[in-house]
Amino acid sequence: MKFTAKEIFADYDKNEILIIGFSGEATEHDEQIYFMIQDSNEYDHQDKESGMDTYYIEKNDQSMSGYGGVKELRLSKNKIQIDLDQKGIERLKETNIEIDFECNSDEFKNLHERLNQVFSSGELKTTYKKF
Repeated sequence: MKFTAKEIFADYDKNEILIIGFSGEATEHDEQIYFMIQDSNEYDHQDKESGMDTYYIEKNDQSMSGYGGVKELRLSKNKIQIDLDQKGIERLKETNIEIDFECNSDEFKNLHERLNQVFSSGELKTTYKKF
């Protein structure tokens, strides 16, 4: 899946759930294109028992979603590339997701920090182009 994001959201909602979302223009079938990552600060016993004690990803609607599933995430100033692991491939019916976007330095810093909060164990790779 590849698209250009027209909107990016990377912040906490009123329930203290971290939401990182990329939304694109509608397709010819008037469907919304988006990719979203959610993460909680706390997980209870039930979350741990059911395997919901990690981040959640969603593509276009809840039928294409699940907990975990990212093998590697590469972030640059104007693009995010996400390689999915086997679990992610099965749930999202994609092997990778590539999203182009534009943002200023402050927005990029916020996006980078929020992604680091979710992917602190090595999945996030950040690349910079030096001019």
